Amino acid sequence: MRILHAFYFVDLGGIESYATDLFRGLAARGHESVLLYDGAEPPGPGADVRARCRLPGMIEHGREHGEALARTALRSIDQWRCDLAFLHLTMNGTLSESLLARVPTVYFAHNYGALCPSGALLYERSDRICDLQGVPDVRCLVNAYLQGCNTRHPARLWGRYRRTAETAAWTRRADALVCDSEYVRRRHVENGWPPERVHVVPSPVRMPPEPWPPAARERSLDREPIVLFAGRVTPQKGLEYLLRAAREIDRPHRLVVAGDGYQLPAMRALAARLGLPGRVEFAGRLDRKALDDMYTRASVVVVPSVWPEPFGMVGPEAMAHGVPVVAFRVGGIPEWLTDQETGCLVEPRDVAGLARAIRRILDDPALARRLGERARLAARQSFTFERHVERLEAIFRDAIAKRSRDPIVLAGTA
Repeated sequence: MRILHAFYFVDLGGIESYATDLFRGLAARGHESVLLYDGAEPPGPGADVRARCRLPGMIEHGREHGEALARTALRSIDQWRCDLAFLHLTMNGTLSESLLARVPTVYFAHNYGALCPSGALLYERSDRICDLQGVPDVRCLVNAYLQGCNTRHPARLWGRYRRTAETAAWTRRADALVCDSEYVRRRHVENGWPPERVHVVPSPVRMPPEPWPPAARERSLDREPIVLFAGRVTPQKGLEYLLRAAREIDRPHRLVVAGDGYQLPAMRALAARLGLPGRVEFAGRLDRKALDDMYTRASVVVVPSVWPEPFGMVGPEAMAHGVPVVAFRVGGIPEWLTDQETGCLVEPRDVAGLARAIRRILDDPALARRLGERARLAARQSFTFERHVERLEAIFRDAIAKRSRDPIVLAGTA
């Protein structure tokens, strides 16, 4: 197969690493990739990408702008004889519809961009998960003011709502929708996506090298234990609950916050108010190598997210490094974290429960090793790139076969 991919690159983060590994994994199975992208320059895909074309403004909306983008994209499809389009972003609707009309199209719902104008499905004033069905609809506009779940600026709010409605319309007609978890699949099916076209393919995790465990990890478990938080410092990620839990843990430990975000100043101030400055290290955003090293040194990784994580990459990454995980029971997290088997699940926003679960692992190194080893084996069984690409390949072949039997014609494309 020759596959047309559409990505928006921000920096050398998760989506960039995923794209590079995806191109490599597909090439290993005999497939070629063509890349449409915008944002930052992609991270050197080299021989694993046959061709690439930049489409400035591909995430912007508007029909006239989209028609110009579509002409360029369709030329790439024709020039390189692409068999399928694999889209990873909520991009211009006219461009998306044009691709869908020309070739079988698969959309990877990395987030809730087709369901929620804010993308988070979270009422930020109460940290409650939105359970509306039939979205997006006018209730989303009302809740922006009542629940604090989106901007209150009328023009920006309306623009986000229109973008979400547009994305929902074309992704419902896509040949296949790929989701990270059964939770994300269920939310889409509840809101009108055809269940037979929505598939669960968990995101892959880079596996640390064998043999296991490395000596550095064995040494680290005998020192002052490290509790690790890795991720964006935003309300959705729930760092506030972890800081409050850290105050209740009455044994020596060091909390390392590996991440950056607009809430960072507020979290530094909260740590000071809680009397934690000497026990919390705000390490900033770590590159891949530094984060892998931190996983090796950590005794436990905490994922205190309050929004419904579509997958929650940090947790499976920690598991692959043999680290037990403590997390709130939200979104897709319970699908990879088995309570008392590979870590501990805690009910959302339960600070006391979070503290108890962390303290239990810190107090019992043998338990931590046992949970970590089970976590590592579970990650190696479920989250390898080989397994991910095999599942995608089957979905791609099925989409191509079904389109050849039952071609579609969209309004305005006949």
